Amino acid sequence: MKKIITRFNKYDFSNQGINQIFAVSFFFFAGIISLLFFFIRGLIYENVIYNLIVFLFIVCSVTAFLFTNYTKKIRIGAWSVVIIMFFLEYFLLFKLTKNNLGFIWYFLYPVLSIFTLKKWEGIIMSLILIISTILCFVVFDYHRYFFSNYFILRFSSGYFSIMLLVYIYETVFNKTQNDFIKERIRANEYQFRIENINEELQSQNQIIETKNKQLEEAGINLAQSITYAQVIQSNLLPNKKMMKSVLDKYFILFKPLEKISGDFYYVNRVNEYNIFAVGDCTGHGIPGGLLSVLSITLLHEIIRRKEANDSGKVLNLFRNRIKSTFSFFSDKNFHGLDIAFVAIDTKKNILYYAGANIPMFLYSEAQITQYKCTRNPIGFYYNEQDFKNYTIQLKNNNIIYLATDGVFDQIGGENNKKISKKGFVNIIQENAHLPIDIQENKFEKSLNNWKKNNLQIDDITLLAVEWNTNF
Repeated sequence: MKKIITRFNKYDFSNQGINQIFAVSFFFFAGIISLLFFFIRGLIYENVIYNLIVFLFIVCSVTAFLFTNYTKKIRIGAWSVVIIMFFLEYFLLFKLTKNNLGFIWYFLYPVLSIFTLKKWEGIIMSLILIISTILCFVVFDYHRYFFSNYFILRFSSGYFSIMLLVYIYETVFNKTQNDFIKERIRANEYQFRIENINEELQSQNQIIETKNKQLEEAGINLAQSITYAQVIQSNLLPNKKMMKSVLDKYFILFKPLEKISGDFYYVNRVNEYNIFAVGDCTGHGIPGGLLSVLSITLLHEIIRRKEANDSGKVLNLFRNRIKSTFSFFSDKNFHGLDIAFVAIDTKKNILYYAGANIPMFLYSEAQITQYKCTRNPIGFYYNEQDFKNYTIQLKNNNIIYLATDGVFDQIGGENNKKISKKGFVNIIQENAHLPIDIQENKFEKSLNNWKKNNLQIDDITLLAVEWNTNF
């Protein structure tokens, strides 16, 4: 039987459950075995007609079973076993009478019909059997010979009771089983979704791990590139030996916001002129660093070819070169820089200053003078003006201060405000009387005290030069 059920289960029986398959298979086997028992019993008692009828039932049962087994039409098999049993009940009941096994099979019919057919189909077949049996008792007076009225009443009551119990059991069992199946289906769906999600997560994790490795490699390459770019930028900035030879007494505070700075400082000597400048390019980091390299290169080229006694003209030429460079290679015109440019005639002790958005502060005889810059950048500007050139006679121990806006715009203090140019002048006033090598630490300490726990917001460059008329 297990092999037959397994064979049935290989196929999709729509609207037919495993219970129906089991019931059909069970009753086929039980019926055939019982009929064989009755057939052997008939042979013992030499009842020919009885044996022929039993043999006919056996043939019908085996035929229906084989047909169901090979066609896999379980519904036809269910109806076949119910109909065969329907007629077999009449035969067993009236042939074997109340002293034999007819009643046992009769009471099994509701179980057979309800379990093998759909529930209401089984109930209808069970009712047809009991009603037709009662009619046979009543109409044909068959009960007069074998059964009493009291026995028929008990017989009918027992049959209906069994049918009701089977109906209740089937209803409750099916509901419980359906609920269980639904829960299993739901659990399987959840399990399937979880497995899909896990597979997707594993796939995503692999992708993320690959991306992380790629990002890590890219980060290492980028860090190496930035470090090398920093080395290149550092090599373009004047070293201490050169600055000492040109400026003698000075200090420089150079604090990039990132590894590469958009600020730069420049120092050179051309003939009798000592030249120094600080610049602040658009942006900071890599973009500002690229622009600072270009600016240093162009400024150096201009100074080598032109006279430096007119700082305003130098900045005008510088602006034209920046504009022509970007207009030739690009149609975007927002690139540029701010700069303070100073050239000192060492023979006459005359200072020439011009500024593009960066002023110059001069400390002389305990007084601080701010020389205002031209409100134009080195680059494209809607209201372009020539850069104003200042000519200043220097005195011994005068100190020149040049600073980018990273100094003036640093947030801090008690009210989280900018230092501003006024605050910067106060710092100069507090420290300018000190030796220049001590001033460096004082200025850095003052900036840090002002910043407190705030972040640095821009590149910071501060160059201070103490002029010696005998240098």
